[in-house]
Amino acid sequence: MKKKWFGLGCLTSFIIVILVIFLLFNSLSKLGKQKVEVAAGSTLHLRLQGQIMEYNELAETAFAKNVSGGHEIVSKIRTAATDDKINSILLEPSYIAAGYATCNEIIAALDYFQKNGKKVYAYLENAIDTDYYLAAAADHIYMNPSASAGLVLTGFSSNINYYKNLLDKIGVEMKVIHAGQYKGTYENYNRNSMSAALRENLTELISNRYQVTLQNIAENRQIAVTKLNELYENRDYLFINQQQAIDSGLVDQLYSLPELYDHLNITEKRLIDYRQYQNSKQKQSSDQQIAVVYLNGNIMPAAGSFGINSLSLAKLDEILDEVENNSKVKAVVLRINSPGGSALEANLMLNRIKELQKKMPVVVSMANVAASGGYEISASADFIVADKSSITGSIGVVGMIPNFSGLSQKLEINPEVIKKGKFAGFYNPLMEFDPDFIKSMEKSMNDVYIEFKQIVAEGRNIPFTEMESRAQGRVYTAAKALELNLVDEIGNLQTAVEKSADLAGIKSYSTVNYPRKKSMTELVFNNIFDKKLVASIGQSKLEKELSRSIEFYEAIKAEPIQ
Repeated sequence: MKKKWFGLGCLTSFIIVILVIFLLFNSLSKLGKQKVEVAAGSTLHLRLQGQIMEYNELAETAFAKNVSGGHEIVSKIRTAATDDKINSILLEPSYIAAGYATCNEIIAALDYFQKNGKKVYAYLENAIDTDYYLAAAADHIYMNPSASAGLVLTGFSSNINYYKNLLDKIGVEMKVIHAGQYKGTYENYNRNSMSAALRENLTELISNRYQVTLQNIAENRQIAVTKLNELYENRDYLFINQQQAIDSGLVDQLYSLPELYDHLNITEKRLIDYRQYQNSKQKQSSDQQIAVVYLNGNIMPAAGSFGINSLSLAKLDEILDEVENNSKVKAVVLRINSPGGSALEANLMLNRIKELQKKMPVVVSMANVAASGGYEISASADFIVADKSSITGSIGVVGMIPNFSGLSQKLEINPEVIKKGKFAGFYNPLMEFDPDFIKSMEKSMNDVYIEFKQIVAEGRNIPFTEMESRAQGRVYTAAKALELNLVDEIGNLQTAVEKSADLAGIKSYSTVNYPRKKSMTELVFNNIFDKKLVASIGQSKLEKELSRSIEFYEAIKAEPIQ
């Protein structure tokens, strides 16, 4: 009993210390914020580097200052488009890590800015594919004249390492069960080389995305696609130098950054960092709103993690409860960016979305990827809009079960089992697979696969007999998905918002984003107060061992994934 109270006392002290530290840092971060005054004739400076997330769920704190998601960049650009004091944008992309659908949202916002009679200038030093893809949307592209600067435009590739030979040498087998011949996930653990089906699918996918990307660049730069193809396929060197960039029409002029400031008449006072930019004319909230719900990450059961960049029923439930409690919301757009994950969790999330549809229209906007489980949670929406660079489909199921019997023999481990009941101890990783267990898993995978096809057939109004040709785990571009009636339209997030308003029968509306941003403090304390952690205080040794055994059993169940 004394031990239990001592443990509770230590936990309470720890929580108080952490609380004080976080409150101190948050107070300091607020004191450090300064309001930036925007002078007339200012330029919004979009200096974009590193990862650009679809949606940043973290609020700004002392530990995460000025971290922007793609949605925030878009919002700043669209706000600046109608700000009389902002007359241009200087775009400086550098080694951006972002999906092309995310880039397309930024490009659409830049186009809106330009249609308001304002100029967009891009400046490049060392630029990779995504950097140039964004820069191509600018009115003029400038490049640093130094020999150490240049463009590295390579195209698309898929690199997959195959591990079967390595695993064979150490006595480890990965049993991979597929439902759908094109569902290539995990095949690199039980094969020595790529299957013909996966190679066919990836070749088609990469070729189509490559051509779509080059077509977009060609249109924005007014360059013939054949000329771009020649540059990508047949140039002699990896780096495109300044003269090549000028001659090929990729760049307009060469300037160092100070020279460019002089050329564009940009002063330090009138160069506004987009992260600090705030328009004094804040957008007014309407009595009628469209909720834009960003669903980003792998689908998995909630398990006491921070929940950032992952999806679960618990997380979706919390978000949609908040949406439903907002009486102003008349329709919902689900912005889905997920490659899938747990089959059961995806199914539970789909059912929750169907409950929401009984109350208001639900439109899906596909971001970079909405495939497998990410497609399942989209399938029953009232309308599906895919970005032209979206990857979708992958209607199939796969599971992987590790077996270490070969390794156990090498290490001279001899497992002995006493059991009563046919499937008692059905999975021991140190013993050969029970054939009945594998047969059971194969049936389970096939049942999930059939259910997946039924969900899509019902949601998309496709005869079930036609589903197999669309399924089999094939991954599709947006254009192919449209052809197969897996999506309704190719467009951006704004397309989906306008469609949701139309379905809701409203003309005047504003948008509101979900999930609500959380501070690092809130996330940490949510985990500190995790019920499993609190419950473990004062547990006996036997109780802890039983808890671990149950968690181990849950972990080794070979749940199908999509």
